[in-house]
Amino acid sequence: MRGLGVSKGDVIALLADDGVDFIVNALAVSALGAILLPLNPKYGLAELSLLFEEAQPLFILSDASVQEKVRLCNPTSVTLI
Repeated sequence: MRGLGVSKGDVIALLADDGVDFIVNALAVSALGAILLPLNPKYGLAELSLLFEEAQPLFILSDASVQEKVRLCNPTSVTLI
């Protein structure tokens, strides 16, 4: 993530089920000094859209299984990883 320009204070959304991948990504965000916005993939489109609008994350880390859901929320100026 550092190579993508993530730095201290950036908001990074993490949309994934609980598990090893969630923990590894959360630790990576923390190690960079970025702000973690953990999101439940079971949230509805309206909830996710509002959270993306309010938090303005720089990146959204997500499982492949929910990437289409994230795209439907239409977050502007956000890179989906």
